[in-house]
Amino acid sequence: MILIAVLTLISPQDDPKQSTYFPTYFTHLSWFGIMFYYAFAAYSTHVYIRANYSTAPLAARPAAVRYFGWTLYALSQPYAYIVSAVFWTVLAPHSFANAPVMARVLTSLIHSTNLLLVLFEFGAGGRLPLLYVQWVPMIALAVLYLLWSIVAHYAYAGVVDPERYPNGFWAYSFLRVDVWYSFIIYIILAFAFFGVHCFAACIHAARDRRRKRLGKAPVPGRRQNKSAELAHA
Repeated sequence: MILIAVLTLISPQDDPKQSTYFPTYFTHLSWFGIMFYYAFAAYSTHVYIRANYSTAPLAARPAAVRYFGWTLYALSQPYAYIVSAVFWTVLAPHSFANAPVMARVLTSLIHSTNLLLVLFEFGAGGRLPLLYVQWVPMIALAVLYLLWSIVAHYAYAGVVDPERYPNGFWAYSFLRVDVWYSFIIYIILAFAFFGVHCFAACIHAARDRRRKRLGKAPVPGRRQNKSAELAHA
């Protein structure tokens, strides 16, 4: 996971200035979110093992810390679905056109392994819930990304690669604000993000019901004391 991110930063690009635009891509930012979640989960697992497989030290952490880890998980799940779906259905033909082999390989890895990682965390003994009400931070962060894209667009205009992007750079053309229908696209995107989150919450609920039928340990966060819901986060 870390290797893919590093290779993306240092690999040759068809555009030598491409690294400048790295932080404007939603894909890259969502990847860092996945890495932060896995780092948080790895540290929590370390604490759990050092405590002789006791959840007491984890449950004793401040509520803000537990909710931070849960939020990282809640964001990584729907974002990975969105990133992979949009890329492979809309952006792939353009991204692969005239791109070097290394760039194609890395682009394919980035837009597929992200989904594999979150699905692994969801299915391989995953116990963290994803609630419908958690659409709020998911949409809020997406709005912040939109604002960041607009700021970066005007900040780059005429400064970074003015010959290729004289009017500024857009990571995704459908985020442009200089077209009359941009607000319609933003509304559609908001509903699409909300819909994907509901889908992710739905399959998590189905997973949790299956765990209950199989008599497995209850999933933290569902009809339980909120103070202990992230003991395994």
